[in-house]
Amino acid sequence: MSAKELPPGGCNKGVVIPLVFSCPQECICKSNVPKKWYHKQCGKPLFVSEYGYILCENHLKDCSAFFIKDAFFQCNEAKKNNSWYKYRNLSNMLMALSNIVQAAELKEEEGLNIQSFTKNLLDELNKKWNS
Repeated sequence: MSAKELPPGGCNKGVVIPLVFSCPQECICKSNVPKKWYHKQCGKPLFVSEYGYILCENHLKDCSAFFIKDAFFQCNEAKKNNSWYKYRNLSNMLMALSNIVQAAELKEEEGLNIQSFTKNLLDELNKKWNS
């Protein structure tokens, strides 16, 4: 499923792109290779909006969206120990977000304004990181 096929409404506002970034720094895998992430609840691909919300195609039905600061991640290596990790500081989150922006640039989706996406995402992170 592409971002354009996500059901509209809820947190699906503005530009939405696939969630592609590396594991948090504390993850036991220690990998900095960007990867596509999937929702634990339904197994569907995750996307991130320019307002910092992570959502899947079921975000209006069975699954809820959540702000990126509040997200926990589990790669295949962490799954072996049933461990979950999150980005604990803004600087590490910004490094990870650069992977999202890079993936969007490489894909060159039609009509995607990557500068606007980046600006809005940074504004939302700045507003909500310490709230």
